[in-house]
Amino acid sequence: MRVKRFVVSSFAVLSIFVFALSAQAQNKSIDASLEEPLVEITDYQTFAPPSIQQEKLPDSEYDPLYPGLTDANGKIKNIDEAKLKKGLLKHFNKHPESFKESIKNIDAVTQSYLKQLQNEKAKQENAANIGIQPMEVPICCYVTSEWQSGHPYTTSSTNYVHWQPWIIEDNWLSNLAITVSTELSTEVSRTIGFSGSADIKATLGFSAEYTENQKAVFTVGTTIPGHNIWAYRPWIKSNGKTWEGYMIYHYYNLYTSSWTYTSDFKSGTNVTLTSKGNQYWSAENPSPFTSPRPSPPSGAPW
Repeated sequence: MRVKRFVVSSFAVLSIFVFALSAQAQNKSIDASLEEPLVEITDYQTFAPPSIQQEKLPDSEYDPLYPGLTDANGKIKNIDEAKLKKGLLKHFNKHPESFKESIKNIDAVTQSYLKQLQNEKAKQENAANIGIQPMEVPICCYVTSEWQSGHPYTTSSTNYVHWQPWIIEDNWLSNLAITVSTELSTEVSRTIGFSGSADIKATLGFSAEYTENQKAVFTVGTTIPGHNIWAYRPWIKSNGKTWEGYMIYHYYNLYTSSWTYTSDFKSGTNVTLTSKGNQYWSAENPSPFTSPRPSPPSGAPW
């Protein structure tokens, strides 16, 4: 009985092995779409606050706006816009450095106080009609409160890059091209805009927060040549500045004809978009049976 022997060359075995890898390569991808974005600080600077040469305001001081505004009990008698403006200027000019913004915008300040006085007078008249004594509540012009340094100031600036890990189509070992049959994507997000004190936001005109997105996609039908690896990853670069400042509030008490002052620390961060895009990386196998499979860069994009 003769036994037939079949000899299979090493090349044939390797060809079968490569063909099998080619079929598997259709599914050999990394999907990072659900991962938290990576972040790196590329630059950081701090700034000293401005030197503030400013007088220390008293806790309170007696300074009537004008004679005849109220009676002895603090009830509003006569609202006169011209006298109100003159009285406010007289008071602010006692502390010109502290209240230079109110002096500069005296017409808007006067209108704000005028409206508050009119509202308070209506409350007092309504309370009198139903036999209730008005409460001793100071009026305050928050709209024209002062920044101690004239405006908020920057204390730090930080550059960021946010990105997602690579999505990869691996066809390193196969000599046959593969075609993407299922879309593969990853997306990075970054919050842009201002968060923090509403007073800083209003003073500097910053925008509300929103989400900026950047997406990298291997679309259906994309063809990866044999002995190639292709990779994509999205990135977003941004700058974040921290803003701070002290705001001075001035209150006028109708019942004592006196002023009181308080200050409040404000802070916030404004993030702006610098640029965004996708980074592409590829490698071609120069020696299909001996070259090790490379990996795309692991650090931050560019």
